[in-house]
Amino acid sequence: MLIGGVLFAFLYPVIQTYIRPIGEFDAITLPALLGVSHWVVIAALAVGSFLLFCFFEKKGL
Repeated sequence: MLIGGVLFAFLYPVIQTYIRPIGEFDAITLPALLGVSHWVVIAALAVGSFLLFCFFEKKGL
């Protein structure tokens, strides 16, 4: 465990420089990705779930 701590202490500058910026993204949302209002996405999900439940009811699932 001591060796792991020392190894991490030596590698931390490399992690800060190269690896950490890879995961720094802004919040990516479905409405921003599609370029539409969030209400359009909510309505599409509501209609899709309604149709899915109708399909389940029809098939007896």
